[in-house]
Amino acid sequence: MSFSPKMFVIPGLMIAINKSGIDLKDPEIVNYLRIGYIAAFVLVLALCGVIYSKITSNNDQTKIKVEKKLGAMEQAQAQSSGESTEPKFVQMTVHDYDKEQLVAYLKQMCIGAAITCFIHYKWGYPQPLLFQAVMNPMGLFDNPLAKIYLLGRTEETDAKLQRPFKAEQSNPLKAMLENPEQKEETGKAKKAKAKAAKKEN
Repeated sequence: MSFSPKMFVIPGLMIAINKSGIDLKDPEIVNYLRIGYIAAFVLVLALCGVIYSKITSNNDQTKIKVEKKLGAMEQAQAQSSGESTEPKFVQMTVHDYDKEQLVAYLKQMCIGAAITCFIHYKWGYPQPLLFQAVMNPMGLFDNPLAKIYLLGRTEETDAKLQRPFKAEQSNPLKAMLENPEQKEETGKAKKAKAKAAKKEN
Protein backbone atom coordinates (compact mmCIF):
# COMPACT_ATOMS: atom_id res chain seq x y z
CA MET A 1 0.00 0.00 0.00
CA SER A 2 1.33 3.43 -0.96
CA PHE A 3 1.23 6.39 1.36
CA SER A 4 -0.06 9.72 0.13
CA PRO A 5 2.00 12.85 0.90
CA LYS A 6 -1.24 14.42 2.14
CA MET A 7 -1.07 12.18 5.20
CA PHE A 8 1.94 14.13 6.45
CA VAL A 9 0.75 17.67 5.66
CA ILE A 10 -1.25 18.34 8.83
CA PRO A 11 1.33 16.84 11.23
CA GLY A 12 4.00 18.81 9.36
CA LEU A 13 2.04 22.05 9.71
CA MET A 14 1.49 21.44 13.43
CA ILE A 15 5.20 20.83 14.01
CA ALA A 16 6.15 23.92 11.97
CA ILE A 17 3.70 26.12 13.90
CA ASN A 18 4.96 24.85 17.26
CA LYS A 19 8.60 25.36 16.25
CA SER A 20 8.00 28.86 14.87
CA GLY A 21 6.11 30.04 17.93
CA ILE A 22 3.26 31.53 15.86
CA ASP A 23 0.24 32.33 18.00
CA LEU A 24 -2.77 31.22 15.95
CA LYS A 25 -5.08 32.93 18.46
CA ASP A 26 -3.63 36.35 17.67
CA PRO A 27 -6.53 38.33 16.10
CA GLU A 28 -4.30 39.54 13.26
CA ILE A 29 -3.15 36.00 12.49
CA VAL A 30 -6.77 34.79 12.61
CA ASN A 31 -7.76 37.41 10.03
CA TYR A 32 -4.95 36.25 7.74
CA LEU A 33 -6.12 32.67 8.15
CA ARG A 34 -9.68 33.63 7.25
CA ILE A 35 -8.52 35.47 4.15
CA GLY A 36 -6.30 32.54 3.15
CA TYR A 37 -9.09 30.02 3.70
CA ILE A 38 -11.58 32.01 1.63
CA ALA A 39 -9.02 32.59 -1.13
CA ALA A 40 -8.21 28.87 -1.31
CA PHE A 41 -11.91 27.96 -1.37
CA VAL A 42 -12.65 30.46 -4.16
CA LEU A 43 -9.63 29.20 -6.12
CA VAL A 44 -10.88 25.61 -5.94
CA LEU A 45 -14.37 26.69 -7.01
CA ALA A 46 -12.92 28.60 -9.96
CA LEU A 47 -10.86 25.58 -11.05
CA CYS A 48 -13.95 23.38 -10.74
CA GLY A 49 -15.67 25.85 -13.06
CA VAL A 50 -12.84 25.37 -15.56
CA ILE A 51 -13.21 21.59 -15.29
CA TYR A 52 -16.99 21.86 -15.83
CA SER A 53 -16.45 24.05 -18.87
CA LYS A 54 -14.02 21.54 -20.39
CA ILE A 55 -16.34 18.61 -19.68
CA THR A 56 -19.15 20.47 -21.46
CA SER A 57 -17.04 21.52 -24.42
CA ASN A 58 -15.55 18.03 -24.90
CA ASN A 59 -19.02 16.43 -24.74
CA ASP A 60 -17.51 12.94 -24.84
CA GLN A 61 -20.34 10.52 -25.69
CA THR A 62 -18.26 7.37 -25.22
CA LYS A 63 -20.28 4.77 -23.31
CA ILE A 64 -18.93 3.24 -20.09
CA LYS A 65 -20.39 0.83 -17.55
CA VAL A 66 -20.69 2.26 -14.05
CA GLU A 67 -21.50 0.40 -10.85
CA LYS A 68 -24.46 1.95 -9.05
CA LYS A 69 -24.70 1.06 -5.39
CA LEU A 70 -28.05 1.27 -3.65
CA GLY A 71 -28.50 3.85 -0.92
CA ALA A 72 -29.75 2.96 2.57
CA MET A 73 -33.38 3.76 1.72
CA GLU A 74 -33.18 1.92 -1.61
CA GLN A 75 -31.68 -1.14 0.10
CA ALA A 76 -34.48 -1.15 2.67
CA GLN A 77 -37.12 -0.93 -0.06
CA ALA A 78 -35.45 -3.69 -2.07
CA GLN A 79 -35.28 -5.98 0.97
CA SER A 80 -38.93 -5.36 1.85
CA SER A 81 -40.01 -6.19 -1.70
CA GLY A 82 -37.69 -9.19 -1.96
CA GLU A 83 -35.56 -7.66 -4.69
CA SER A 84 -31.78 -7.97 -4.99
CA THR A 85 -29.69 -5.45 -3.08
CA GLU A 86 -26.57 -6.12 -5.15
CA PRO A 87 -25.01 -3.15 -6.97
CA LYS A 88 -26.21 -2.72 -10.54
CA PHE A 89 -24.29 -1.72 -13.64
CA VAL A 90 -25.66 1.10 -15.78
CA GLN A 91 -24.42 2.67 -18.99
CA MET A 92 -23.38 6.31 -18.94
CA THR A 93 -21.54 8.61 -21.30
CA VAL A 94 -18.14 9.93 -20.22
CA HIS A 95 -19.69 13.42 -20.34
CA ASP A 96 -22.47 12.52 -17.87
CA TYR A 97 -20.15 10.48 -15.64
CA ASP A 98 -17.60 13.27 -15.33
CA LYS A 99 -20.29 15.83 -14.50
CA GLU A 100 -21.71 13.50 -11.86
CA GLN A 101 -18.27 13.02 -10.32
CA LEU A 102 -17.62 16.77 -10.29
CA VAL A 103 -20.94 17.48 -8.57
CA ALA A 104 -20.18 14.79 -5.96
CA TYR A 105 -16.77 16.38 -5.31
CA LEU A 106 -18.30 19.85 -4.93
CA LYS A 107 -20.91 18.53 -2.48
CA GLN A 108 -18.18 16.89 -0.40
CA MET A 109 -16.12 20.08 -0.39
CA CYS A 110 -19.10 22.23 0.62
CA ILE A 111 -19.94 19.88 3.50
CA GLY A 112 -16.33 20.13 4.67
CA ALA A 113 -16.48 23.93 4.39
CA ALA A 114 -19.69 24.04 6.44
CA ILE A 115 -18.13 21.91 9.19
CA THR A 116 -14.94 24.01 9.20
CA CYS A 117 -16.86 27.28 9.43
CA PHE A 118 -19.12 25.92 12.19
CA ILE A 119 -16.16 24.79 14.30
CA HIS A 120 -14.42 28.14 13.83
CA TYR A 121 -17.54 30.17 14.57
CA LYS A 122 -18.76 28.04 17.49
CA TRP A 123 -15.48 27.48 19.35
CA GLY A 124 -13.10 29.93 17.70
CA TYR A 125 -10.55 27.27 16.67
CA PRO A 126 -8.29 28.73 13.94
CA GLN A 127 -6.49 25.48 13.06
CA PRO A 128 -9.21 24.10 10.73
CA LEU A 129 -8.94 27.26 8.59
CA LEU A 130 -5.21 26.70 8.09
CA PHE A 131 -5.52 22.99 7.43
CA GLN A 132 -8.35 23.35 4.92
CA ALA A 133 -6.67 26.28 3.14
CA VAL A 134 -3.82 23.88 2.37
CA MET A 135 -5.74 20.62 1.93
CA ASN A 136 -8.52 21.86 -0.38
CA PRO A 137 -6.21 22.73 -3.32
CA MET A 138 -4.18 19.57 -2.72
CA GLY A 139 -7.36 17.51 -2.68
CA LEU A 140 -8.52 19.01 -5.96
CA PHE A 141 -5.29 18.20 -7.81
CA ASP A 142 -5.46 14.67 -6.41
CA ASN A 143 -8.87 14.28 -8.06
CA PRO A 144 -8.89 12.32 -11.36
CA LEU A 145 -10.93 15.03 -13.08
CA ALA A 146 -8.33 17.68 -12.27
CA LYS A 147 -5.55 15.43 -13.53
CA ILE A 148 -7.43 14.92 -16.81
CA TYR A 149 -8.83 18.39 -17.51
CA LEU A 150 -6.27 20.64 -15.78
CA LEU A 151 -3.03 18.68 -15.99
CA GLY A 152 -3.71 17.06 -19.36
CA ARG A 153 -3.09 13.48 -18.25
CA THR A 154 -4.81 10.49 -19.85
CA GLU A 155 -5.64 6.93 -18.87
CA GLU A 156 -2.92 5.79 -21.27
CA THR A 157 -0.29 7.49 -19.11
CA ASP A 158 -2.00 6.86 -15.75
CA ALA A 159 -4.10 3.72 -15.22
CA LYS A 160 -5.84 5.34 -12.23
CA LEU A 161 -7.59 7.72 -14.63
CA GLN A 162 -9.49 4.93 -16.36
CA ARG A 163 -13.22 5.42 -15.99
CA PRO A 164 -15.05 4.54 -13.84
CA PHE A 165 -12.60 5.87 -11.28
CA LYS A 166 -11.63 3.55 -8.44
CA ALA A 167 -12.45 4.76 -4.94
CA GLU A 168 -9.29 5.33 -2.92
CA GLN A 169 -8.80 3.82 0.53
CA SER A 170 -9.73 6.68 2.88
CA ASN A 171 -8.30 4.96 5.95
CA PRO A 172 -4.67 3.85 5.33
CA LEU A 173 -4.38 2.31 8.81
CA LYS A 174 -7.43 0.14 8.13
CA ALA A 175 -5.91 -1.00 4.87
CA MET A 176 -2.63 -1.90 6.62
CA LEU A 177 -4.41 -3.91 9.31
CA GLU A 178 -6.78 -5.63 6.91
CA ASN A 179 -6.06 -9.38 7.10
CA PRO A 180 -5.15 -11.40 4.01
CA GLU A 181 -8.47 -13.31 4.06
CA GLN A 182 -10.43 -10.07 3.80
CA LYS A 183 -8.21 -8.89 0.93
CA GLU A 184 -8.67 -12.22 -0.86
CA GLU A 185 -12.46 -12.02 -0.46
CA THR A 186 -12.44 -8.45 -1.75
CA GLY A 187 -10.40 -9.51 -4.77
CA LYS A 188 -12.78 -12.37 -5.52
CA ALA A 189 -15.79 -10.05 -5.20
CA LYS A 190 -14.22 -7.59 -7.67
CA LYS A 191 -13.56 -10.41 -10.16
CA ALA A 192 -17.16 -11.62 -9.83
CA LYS A 193 -18.48 -8.12 -10.50
CA ALA A 194 -16.22 -7.76 -13.53
CA LYS A 195 -17.53 -11.06 -14.94
CA ALA A 196 -21.13 -9.96 -14.34
CA ALA A 197 -20.46 -6.69 -16.16
CA LYS A 198 -19.00 -8.57 -19.16
CA LYS A 199 -22.05 -10.85 -19.33
CA GLU A 200 -24.32 -7.81 -19.54
CA ASN A 201 -22.43 -6.50 -22.59
